[in-house]
Amino acid sequence: MREAIGTEPRWGREDDPGQAVERLLDVAGMVFARHGVFTAKVNDVALEAGCSRGTLYRYFPDADALRFAFVEREARRIVAEVAGQVRSIVDPGQRLVAAILVSLDAVRGDEVLRAWFDPTVAGRTKRLAMQVEVVSSMLEPLVRDVHGRAGTTLATEWVVRVILSLLAHPADPADERRMLERYLLRSLS
Repeated sequence: MREAIGTEPRWGREDDPGQAVERLLDVAGMVFARHGVFTAKVNDVALEAGCSRGTLYRYFPDADALRFAFVEREARRIVAEVAGQVRSIVDPGQRLVAAILVSLDAVRGDEVLRAWFDPTVAGRTKRLAMQVEVVSSMLEPLVRDVHGRAGTTLATEWVVRVILSLLAHPADPADERRMLERYLLRSLS
């Protein structure tokens, strides 16, 4: 579970832009979870962050850019978590399956990220997530190790779509593992 945002932030131009972006993305995540990912407004985020809309627009030109930045940041965080957990798995197929399962658990275990895969918004989330290169860049070497031939980029896109589908329409975890081992691995080999 995420912690609530602390004390009133300062939003002067002298602030470190990187810190300001991180603070705004933290607040945006909570606002997306509370108001709905695609119904939350820039004004909602600005009010919650204690800044003006102009300040928020200084860092994000519109709501879509804010959503994209949030998804990209969270994807990077999850990719780092996944990489650490699957690094020692020797078998390429089992490493890929483990990476997918760890990713699913990380998203499902985070109240803010779960909101992105509510069935009412999952289609829009999928379109946004397909634009985030960090997910594909993490999966591509894992897919290549299993796939081992031309067409790895297309195969990687398919794996990303499988992950997004499982997030939007979860199954029993044991069934998910069996599906990945039986069908995903067979299709890539």
